[in-house]
Amino acid sequence: MTTACVRWLGTAAVAGIAGAASMAVGVDTAGAQTQPNACELLTQNEAKKILGKAVLRETNLAGTEATSCSYVVARDAKRVVGIGVGAFTSADEATNAYARARANARFDRLKIENVRKLGDRAYYLPKTNNFERTVRNKKLAFGELTVLDGQDVYTAFVTPPSKAKASDAVKAAIDRRPS
Repeated sequence: MTTACVRWLGTAAVAGIAGAASMAVGVDTAGAQTQPNACELLTQNEAKKILGKAVLRETNLAGTEATSCSYVVARDAKRVVGIGVGAFTSADEATNAYARARANARFDRLKIENVRKLGDRAYYLPKTNNFERTVRNKKLAFGELTVLDGQDVYTAFVTPPSKAKASDAVKAAIDRRPS
């Protein structure tokens, strides 16, 4: 895996949330609120529990509209878990960003599964086109879970795809998010 691939992977999570955020209500950088550190919300120990093996931090990207953090199994680049977090100034802005991300998935004709009992609303993409990774010339599939929780939108991505592992990542991030 190349450094460019690692950067692209993390940037995709931030760009996905930030793009939905900026389209939702025109959040500008002058008025943007401070974003939570995604690596503090999904820690290395939690990533290790989710993936079942020792992990290394792969990305820690911060932006004005979202942050992203990902971990990879130390000796298996095919196993990754990551989280993107966008904190909005209102629940309406967060709802609009969530709705836009879901609409984009529908537009891309991705299979969308509703997820219950997680945040205010949630959906899972068993196979997403938002992340791309190739290991030994084989393209890997990612699963993606997006959750609206109050004024926050979380997107967890996991390879190989696993709704349960993505859910564990989001739950860990929500539990660590200060009120």
